[in-house]
Amino acid sequence: MNNQAEKQVLEIDKARQLPAVGITPPQMLALAVERGADISQLDKLMDLQERWEAGEAKKAFVSAMSEFKANPPKINKNRSVAFGTTKYKHASLGHVCDQIDGGLGAVGISYRWLTNQDDKGVIRVTCILTHQLGHSEETALRSSPDQSGGKNSIQAIGSTVTYLQRYTLLAATGMATDEQDDDGVSSEQSVEASASHYPDGDFKKNFPKWADAIKGGHKTAAEIADMVASKGALTNQQKAQVDAVKKIGETA
Repeated sequence: MNNQAEKQVLEIDKARQLPAVGITPPQMLALAVERGADISQLDKLMDLQERWEAGEAKKAFVSAMSEFKANPPKINKNRSVAFGTTKYKHASLGHVCDQIDGGLGAVGISYRWLTNQDDKGVIRVTCILTHQLGHSEETALRSSPDQSGGKNSIQAIGSTVTYLQRYTLLAATGMATDEQDDDGVSSEQSVEASASHYPDGDFKKNFPKWADAIKGGHKTAAEIADMVASKGALTNQQKAQVDAVKKIGETA
């Protein structure tokens, strides 16, 4: 065997002994740029990198929430309210935030709310949890303005927004107050009631005309759900029944 052949054999043996090394999409992209890859190749690699980064960010979010839940804060009711014959205690929004902020911040998660009101006056509050790597998850609730207790229109909106902010944050983080709030019997009772499920009797009465509207292409299932939101959210069963209706000519 000549020297050249021996060299090739040695190189092959050496390669077989090397451990397999994984290469990440960012490394692949850098290597492609270094080797002068064309635009179409770079576009595909950039798409791959974005999907990889999104997956890594989601895994980091799940891991961070698991760490947060491993040592959850205790949220006590810090506010007592009494008027007339009504008495109750609840955790204020500020108190809930104070208890949750430290734990979420320690695992790299922040939160914020988006608030909007539709043309029928229904308020929707969305709590968004965002990990420092960019992955976000949302929890939303909606309700009509709380008109109880002689509130003016602005106070009614403010009361509902605060109520929904508190409960979306608790829901998004999987938290509950110590002995969950009994303020459903308070001036916020109307808010909680309006955020309940759509009455079954009304659903049975209205479903046939909703089905006709969907079949005729005048409404979508999502538009039906938004339309009835001021009276209550559709139950899973009701939603499934509405979703099953198809526009004429549309396949399932």
